[in-house]
Amino acid sequence: MYKYVRPRNFYYGLLIGLGLFILSVLNRGISRHADLPNNVIRSPVVGDEVAFMYADTHQGLLLDDGTNHPPAAFDLRWQESIKLACTLEQTELPACYLLNDTDIFVPLRSIETAFELVSTVNLQAKTVTVRQTNVSIPLSKPDNHYATGSYMFFDQYDVEKRHHVKLVLADEGVPLSTQWSQRAYPYPIQIAQFGLSHYSKWAALTQQRTHSSTTSTSSKAVTDVDLLDSKEPYFVRSLHLSLDDRPTVYRFSVGASSEGLLAFAARAADSKLIHSRWRYFVLSGEDWHEGSYVKLRVLRSASNPSSWIELIYACGNAPPLPSQNQHYSISTDHRTATFWMPICANASRSKRSSVSIELARDLLRDLQKVFGQSLWRFESTLTHSLNEDNDGLIHVELVALYAGAHGPDGGGLIRLMRLGRPSSTESPGLTEILFHTSRFISAAKWFLRNQDSDGGWHIPVARQFRERPTIEPGWVSAMGQGQGISLLVRVYNYTKDMTYLKSAQRALGPFDRSVAQGGVRSYFLEQLTFPWFEEYPTRPGSHVLNGMIYSLVGLYDLSQVSPLPEVRKRSTQLWHSGLNSLSTLLPLFDSGSGSFYDLRHVTPATADIKTSRITPEPSLEGRSIHRGPNRARWSYHALHIRQLRLLASIDNDHAVQWSDTASRWTAYMNGTRSPHN
Repeated sequence: MYKYVRPRNFYYGLLIGLGLFILSVLNRGISRHADLPNNVIRSPVVGDEVAFMYADTHQGLLLDDGTNHPPAAFDLRWQESIKLACTLEQTELPACYLLNDTDIFVPLRSIETAFELVSTVNLQAKTVTVRQTNVSIPLSKPDNHYATGSYMFFDQYDVEKRHHVKLVLADEGVPLSTQWSQRAYPYPIQIAQFGLSHYSKWAALTQQRTHSSTTSTSSKAVTDVDLLDSKEPYFVRSLHLSLDDRPTVYRFSVGASSEGLLAFAARAADSKLIHSRWRYFVLSGEDWHEGSYVKLRVLRSASNPSSWIELIYACGNAPPLPSQNQHYSISTDHRTATFWMPICANASRSKRSSVSIELARDLLRDLQKVFGQSLWRFESTLTHSLNEDNDGLIHVELVALYAGAHGPDGGGLIRLMRLGRPSSTESPGLTEILFHTSRFISAAKWFLRNQDSDGGWHIPVARQFRERPTIEPGWVSAMGQGQGISLLVRVYNYTKDMTYLKSAQRALGPFDRSVAQGGVRSYFLEQLTFPWFEEYPTRPGSHVLNGMIYSLVGLYDLSQVSPLPEVRKRSTQLWHSGLNSLSTLLPLFDSGSGSFYDLRHVTPATADIKTSRITPEPSLEGRSIHRGPNRARWSYHALHIRQLRLLASIDNDHAVQWSDTASRWTAYMNGTRSPHN
């Protein structure tokens, strides 16, 4: 007979056995770690997930007791971590850790600088991303380039946003730079890029607007408003506003009341503009007199009408105050910024007729340039409280025109006054297109007014260049000449005004003159078969790569557009001579892991140039490390790649070389290195 075990006794035995097993495991764990040294730490494991965690400090996990423990292990087992003392190139690092006798943990932040790495940590996703660079790697497809179309990738540029742009002048409509001087000045390269950027944006928006008008008839969000449209209920006319005998032209003049001669206010509850936000203000007029101005009142907080700030664009000269400058003034209460237009004032004094006024203002950039550095709180208000969508739009409460007291009638004519905003998915508004048009035309007009008789646009500040004598004021840049030509060619195509094309043709002059003669041409190692067009005209030449290619693009653009055979021939000859030199010297710019910015390490300063004018550099072990190769940072390396791909699309003779080099340099951005010996 079989004796059955009673269930109750069976369960008791099972529980006792399980308890003994658990005690045995715990005893082994305790005895295993009882004799571990103090620097051995048991690493935690989080559930069934990978337990590797990485704090923002890149130095492990900061526990409640204030100790800094290493990261958890990669697998699901309990691990032991041994603290190690570690050094990197004779520099002591924060503690490193050994796990599993094989895996070594080193604080990533400690080696980021040494190995030029960029890391990002996402604790929520439990991921760490380590890259060579935080610069976007250029696509293999080249930027489309047409001599009269968008310029490279410049539709993505926001020149006004750059920290060394002081402001955009109200009367001339071009940026002033502080790049090489604390005193703001007009920098031809920056003005050319400003114009090319706005031209490229205009070209893209025009194409988008045409496409939208033919493919969609649905209602779109309001992207702009015509402030001179009397049919709109939110536009308030003054009794002093009268229609001129010319159509669509309004005259504002001094009358019984000089307050708000032409104004709109978004205060009424039924106004379409009460909650509207804008970015661009465009005004066109003529015959303004000294003292006339246009005023915009904007709100720092839409919910607080008392938080207003006023932007004024005035036909006049800045007052001679020691704390102000000649371009704008700020009131003592920091409520009002006045942008001065001295050209308008001087013209009205000399009684010149038909002085045109063109304003194309980016309200956000004007506010940032005037108030941004001193009131970052205002900047945060703009991007959070005032702009709920962080889109850079500004609440405009009031726009008003005021007539000056000078002249027989004061005031002047106004043909156009609009507010607009950037387009997103909808069709671009007319104001946005007019804004970009006005800006690239203003830049081109600056090049007409400021071209010297030798064809150059001379730069009025000194340029300190490492391992070279200081470049004295009055120098000419091949990059500035080339990009100036590219802008003028496009504006000529837009306006059909030969004045712009003639200016572009005269700009070839410095390419034929040596640096010693005030031009931009140098020769690599004094070999006449290798001419180079210098961005910075040093002696000996510096051979900056990106500036050379930009100058070549300008020569190409002119050769494609000029209707004059002799101009096409001359620009084509310069273009081909530059390409041949670039083809020969391009391998010298390859570092095996990136590219060089220039070739100063190949063409060092000669003995007679090593004078006291060159500032001594700090030395390392008796050598000046600063005399070594000038590696291009990743943003410039990416630019080199894009430039080479562009050349491959317009230069068939060297297309294979340009493409192969661009592909290899792209691989460098992914961590690839050239082979060792």
